[in-house]
Amino acid sequence: MNINASSGIFTITALLLVGFLTGLAAPETSPRRRVDKSRPIRVHRPDQLPTTLPAKRICFGPGYKPTMARLANGTLVMMNFYGEKTDGYHEYSKLCRSTDNGYTWSELVRVELSPGHDLLGRENWLTAIDDSSPHGLLFTTNHIIRADSQNPTPGVCRATINRSTDGGFTWHQTVLPAKYSHTSRNIVQMPDGSLKVGANRYGTEHKNGINNRWLTSTNGGLNWVESKLKLPWYTNYQGKHMEYYSHVGFFQESFNFVNDDGEILQWIRLSGNSPMYALHNDKPTGNDNV
Repeated sequence: MNINASSGIFTITALLLVGFLTGLAAPETSPRRRVDKSRPIRVHRPDQLPTTLPAKRICFGPGYKPTMARLANGTLVMMNFYGEKTDGYHEYSKLCRSTDNGYTWSELVRVELSPGHDLLGRENWLTAIDDSSPHGLLFTTNHIIRADSQNPTPGVCRATINRSTDGGFTWHQTVLPAKYSHTSRNIVQMPDGSLKVGANRYGTEHKNGINNRWLTSTNGGLNWVESKLKLPWYTNYQGKHMEYYSHVGFFQESFNFVNDDGEILQWIRLSGNSPMYALHNDKPTGNDNV
């Protein structure tokens, strides 16, 4: 299967952030918030670090699950999402940027796919890829929840891959087929230059999710080709060898990292009833994940 980035649900048009409309002389970031220098970061288990670290804290106001990336030109971009009730419940995101290593930030601007149409999806996770272009490639993965009033397929959770070539000012969105409801958080670049992101569908009746696949792109995220993944076996802290077992799919909210040997390391979110505890034999309590 070939997934094309041009199959987004809206026509892509240029989007100008508010800062650009004020003219070229206006700085992209401004010291608009008071910096609080009074509270240091406490180091709970100091080894080579001191017991406290100085911190400069900037308040951005409301926002949920922020994500940050550094563009090829050094600019930091940060995105978080919000919910609103108008004609039903709807979720959207806002983005701001800093050109001075995070000391000052631009105003938060609503992220649109086209004028008047939000970039749909919650829990964005930004990934910056340096492809030698002025801004590099900026991706975010997310998922559109069933209850979102603007979900193109109401009642079905849909995973998306979003791509920007101008540092997050404009976006192309690829809504993945309905058999995928979640992706891994980030996109990784392999030693051969190809890009990879994991995808699967969540299902409480399955112990490992459904349709666990790698999606691979060899043209900078314009197209994605799927390949089936055989889930690995797992060895717990007692040395017990078992199949991967978690109602949360193998790639749902996972984070991937490519080391210097070209190996992929993956941090996985487990469901609360998974036996794959890594550190102790105590069963987690509560209804969230571990």
